[in-house]
Formats: sequence, C-alpha cells, structure tokens
Amino acid sequence: MASRLNPPLALLALLLAPPLYVAAQGPDAVPPPAGPPLVPLQRVELDARASAAAAVVPDAPLIHTAQLVPAAFRDGAAAQLDQLLLQLQALLRSRGSDLPHVAKLNLYVAREELGGEVLRAAASRFQGEQQPAVSLVATALPHREALVALDAVALAPARSAPAVRRGADAAILPAGSRIYVSGQAEPGTL
Repeated sequence: MASRLNPPLALLALLLAPPLYVAAQGPDAVPPPAGPPLVPLQRVELDARASAAAAVVPDAPLIHTAQLVPAAFRDGAAAQLDQLLLQLQALLRSRGSDLPHVAKLNLYVAREELGGEVLRAAASRFQGEQQPAVSLVATALPHREALVALDAVALAPARSAPAVRRGADAAILPAGSRIYVSGQAEPGTL
C-alpha cells in the first residue's frame, strides 16, 4: 500500500537525507558534484516498488539523458542495471547533479520476464525519499546482448543555461515546472 507524505515533511526529508546509493570505491568511482545544493524534488506516494507515483520537479533546469546501455554484457539483468547506474551517476555528476536528484527513470528490458528482476534491483538502489518515478518497457534494445537500458531526467544546477543545451549523452532543459509520472501506457487503438 502506498503511503502519502505531507509535502512540507517530504521536502524537509529530502533536504536532510544523505545519499542512499553509494557508488563503487576505487579508480572507477566518480567524485560527488561540487557547488551549491540542488533544489529538492517532491516525491508523491512513495512505496516499496522503488518508484514514486510521481515526482514534482521545481522550476529548475533538468538533465534529460540519452538512452544508456551497459558497457559489458556478460552478466545478468541486475548486474547490467548496476553498470548502468554507475554510468548514469558519472554522467549526472559531470553536469553537477547526482542519482538522488533523478526525477524520472525509464527502464527498458529486452524480455518481459526480466521486468521483475530489474524493478527489484532498482528498489534496492533507490530507497525511501530518493525514489524516482519509474516506467518499465519491454522492447528490443540497441545491442542484442543488452538485457537492460535506461534513460533518466534529473535536476540540473540552477546555473545551467537559459536555453536548451544538447550534448551527445544528455540535454539540459531550461527551468520550468514539470511533473513526471510512473507507469506504462495502456495499449492504444491508433
């Protein structure tokens, strides 16, 4: 059953909460971003599925990533998700953000039966107040050996440009209030 948080309490919890996702230590670890803290997200109806029902983003710039695929394909879906989250963390940190600032996480699996495993793995990485709105889609992936892929939307530092900035692996959208919801669209008749 989903719990509803009082928005001011949720906001306070986000401000005070330490990061719950810890990157690997060693030469591949990416240092946390420097600079002023980002404006917190408001997560709505947090639950044990690793997903907020919605993430209400403030009037702030947003990073929209390209779809990321694992660098290595020899492991299972959960291990590939771990790789992807490290890649995502590095990408976000290079732009002054981090995993706790992910508002929307789109997960793609090569086969429908991998969905449960990937959602459980995501639940162990995004806990409590750091749950993004998550969507899961079973689809063909860009590499035939990939089991999982992802893209994300995260808060960017306020100092980001006032116009859209595009890069090879992400674009930064200027400030403006938005809401990202969890779930998968129902099949349509178009």
